[in-house]
Amino acid sequence: MSRSLVFGSSRGFFVFCVAIFATATLSVSVRSQTYGCLPTGVKADDFVRVVASSSRSGRVTMKTITVRDSLKSMTARCSKHKLVDRRKREIKFFRIEGCWGNPPADYLEIQARQQQELASLKKKYPVIEISCNAGDQPPLSIL
Repeated sequence: MSRSLVFGSSRGFFVFCVAIFATATLSVSVRSQTYGCLPTGVKADDFVRVVASSSRSGRVTMKTITVRDSLKSMTARCSKHKLVDRRKREIKFFRIEGCWGNPPADYLEIQARQQQELASLKKKYPVIEISCNAGDQPPLSIL
């Protein structure tokens, strides 16, 4: 009787260890999601936009959305050295121009060309628009 009890408990312990290992592996892989196929010049920590949200008390908080956040929401992954969304469509990145302290004389033309290029890309691909301010601080304006 004691032998079957020991066997039963060791089997239970084995199942428990396998479950812990599987859970730990899954949580580590989700938490440390890296995208090795990001295009040159795009970093997972680049700012995409800033979102304002209000709490129940009415206090407004600002949350920065990064490339990594956007890719997670799209369920992106690397496939054949390309970044694809859940429908296996290649994801493109578009860096917004326009964070000028003093805009150039042709800024309207630059913005018009930029809108045309962006619209053309969006017809064929899912697009992540990266703010023109991709430095250490989030953009000052809300996009």
